[in-house]
This record gives sequence, C-alpha cells and structure tokens, in this order.
Amino acid sequence: MSDLAFSCPHCGKQLSASEDMEGTAISCPSCQNPLTVPIRIVIEPDPPPSAEMSCSYCRMPLNHNEAINTCPSCRTPHHEECWAENGGCSVFGCPEAPEEEDTISISPAATSTRSSHGRSSAASPPFQKKNAPGATSSLVWGILGFLICGLILGIVAISNANKAKKLIQEQPDVYTGDGLATAGLVIGIIDLVAWGLILLGKIAGAAS
Repeated sequence: MSDLAFSCPHCGKQLSASEDMEGTAISCPSCQNPLTVPIRIVIEPDPPPSAEMSCSYCRMPLNHNEAINTCPSCRTPHHEECWAENGGCSVFGCPEAPEEEDTISISPAATSTRSSHGRSSAASPPFQKKNAPGATSSLVWGILGFLICGLILGIVAISNANKAKKLIQEQPDVYTGDGLATAGLVIGIIDLVAWGLILLGKIAGAAS
C-alpha cells in the first residue's frame, strides 16, 4: 500500500506518511503545530449481485446486465424500475421506504351521502312491489258484469285476470295483486254462468 498523503490542518502543507503511522500524533514539519496522521478509510465497492440474489420488491432474480439500485440505508438491492415504482426501498421500517398513506377512519356519521345542494340524502327506500296490470281492472269489470253485459264484461274480467296472474308468476319480485286477479277471475266466471242462464231462460220462455 502507498504512503498516505494528507495536508496540515494549520498551514495547509502537503505531507505524506507511511501506513504504520496512521493515527499517530506528530508535529507538522513546516509550522510545528501538533496534528494526528489521519487513518486511511478504504471504501469497498458493492459486490455485484450474485445469481441467488433477488429484488426485494418483485422477488425476481437480479442479473449482472440489469440496472440495479441498492438502498443507501439498508443496502437491499432492487431493480431500478422497481425502486422507482415503489417510490423507494421496499423494506418495512427502512428510512428510504415511502411514507405510509394516512388511514381514513369511517364512522357511522360519515356514511350518509350529501346531495349537490349539501343536504344529507337518506338511503333510498326498499323497492315496493306494485299490482300487476289487469289485476284491479279484472275485479272492476267482473263487478260491472253483474249489472250489465255480463257475457261480454265477464270475458274481459277473465282475460285481464289471467294476464295479471301470468305476470305475477313470471316476476314475483316486481308484481303483486294475485288476490285481486283471483277475485276478478271468479266473478268473471260467475258473470258468464249467471248471464248464460238468464239468456237460456229467455230463449226457453220465447220458444214456449
């Protein structure tokens, strides 16, 4: 190893000393002020990553021909693109690791949404099923059939009731009113029977 070159901290004179004098207290040959021969510090370069080493971020092997970024604090190797993607070291607790994001605490009061005017909007009410089309009208037509044109209105009541029942059967989560449709169906049948008997009685009376 060559002699250690250094300068006097008092007069700036360039000096040299052999390695066995490192750390020895001497007097400057030029200004006679006391000084200590500095100790040589040898900084060894980081060894190239071996085939067994892997990136701490992606866990993939590190190759000699790849750009590698070694953490200056914990000396953990990363692929250069992995270091950039993570925003720093991937080792938890390392000073070079990216700062953790603030945790957002969710409270019951925070779950209420606000409208565009700043007023709290309540949760939408549960879906309400509606009467199937024809359920109510079948009952109305059936009742009217008691009074007038039972043969015609009875058929209308039965038709509307059957359509309503089919819709309720196919979409039970959307439509209701099966009781109305059943009532309309029964009354429609009664209309046909009653008015049919009345008509037959009139025909028999006219024939006699």
